[in-house]
Amino acid sequence: MSLSKNIAHNTLIQVVGKGLNTILGIIAIALMTRYLGQEGFGAYTTVTAFVQFFGILIDMGLSLVAIQMMSESGEHHEKNYNNIFTIRFFSALVLYSLAPLVALLFPYPPLIKAGIALSAVSFFISSLLQMLAVPFQVHLRMMQPMIADII
Repeated sequence: MSLSKNIAHNTLIQVVGKGLNTILGIIAIALMTRYLGQEGFGAYTTVTAFVQFFGILIDMGLSLVAIQMMSESGEHHEKNYNNIFTIRFFSALVLYSLAPLVALLFPYPPLIKAGIALSAVSFFISSLLQMLAVPFQVHLRMMQPMIADII
C-alpha cells in the first residue's frame, strides 16, 4: 500500500473511531444524567472539571513532540520515546497527586473530594495510555488503539 493510501486509511480509522467514541460518550452522558439527577451530575461535572485543569498542565504537547521525533529519520527513536514517556509519567504522577491535595483547600463536600481523588487516578492512567498510542500513530497502525479506546 502506498504511503498516501496508508495515511488515508489510518485517518479514516481514526475518524470512525472518534465518531463512535463520541456517540458512546453521548449515550453515557444521557444515562448518567438520568441516573445521577441534577445534584449528582453537578457533582460529577465539578469533579471532572477540577481534575481536567491538572490534565491541561500535564499535556504540554508531549504526544505531538514524540510523534514528530519518532517520524524523523535517524537513530535513537526508542531512547527519545522512553525519555518523553518518562517525562509524561512523572509530570502526571506529580500533578495528579496534587489534585486531591489542592481539593482539600476548597469548601467541597467530602463526596466531591473523594471523587477528585478517584478521578485523578483514572486521568493518570488515561494520560499514560495516550502516550502508548504514539508508536502506533507513527507507524500508521491506529486500528489497535482505536479498538482499545472504544472498549
